[in-house]
Amino acid sequence: MKIVMIYDQIQSGKGIKDDHMVPLGLVKESCGPAIMMEPFLKQVNGHVVCCLYCGDGFYEANSDEVSRKLCAMVEKIKPDVVVCGPCFNYLGYGRMAARVAYDINEKTHSHAMAAMSIENEETINEYKDKVHIIKTPKKGGTGLNESLEGICQLAKANGVGLVIDLKQIPVKQETIEVCEFYDVNPYELLSGGSMLMITQGGTRLVSQLAEQGISAAVIGRTTDNNDRILVNDEEKRFLEPARHDSLYRVLAIS
Repeated sequence: MKIVMIYDQIQSGKGIKDDHMVPLGLVKESCGPAIMMEPFLKQVNGHVVCCLYCGDGFYEANSDEVSRKLCAMVEKIKPDVVVCGPCFNYLGYGRMAARVAYDINEKTHSHAMAAMSIENEETINEYKDKVHIIKTPKKGGTGLNESLEGICQLAKANGVGLVIDLKQIPVKQETIEVCEFYDVNPYELLSGGSMLMITQGGTRLVSQLAEQGISAAVIGRTTDNNDRILVNDEEKRFLEPARHDSLYRVLAIS
């Protein structure tokens, strides 16, 4: 599993707290917290291929350009997972990490997460439904090793591929009829109240849930690579990041 770390000027060792304007750069080896993560990475067969960094102030002043370049670099390197952090209690770094992780998830085929302490409460609340955020201790706090191990375990979970069969996704008939009336794709609706699970023995679990009156279906499988593939009969394409609920477009028009 290939991992890319994204740091600020402090964690990369390229500056101190006040060196906010350190420009975007790359280190072709592990540095900073990635070195401490190595024992945990071995447990999940992972390794850090490089560390990207940018001063939090430089990012704030050039966020669109830096994000575009970071996404381009990630797309070229093609890591399985991108870890933005750990940011500890550095608020500027926390904002940068969450925004960059969101952009990478939206614009590349890699999967990004952020890691920060609860002192970044405003950023966590803004992005908790958009990005995987692992909570870490603040700088100098206890529990760092546990947090780093958690980052590695989540990286392993994110570093798998998926093959999803569109025709196996359950959609109620009334939903189909409403979507046909409004010319809306039913697969682009939010699925509130549903749960997506990855487990061994999916067919057995579906049967057990049915005995409890819970409707479920096996809609795909995991793979060893990082591709997310959507299958619709003979058509195969990459699974795109989730967008806004298409029904909102109808409500806006009406």
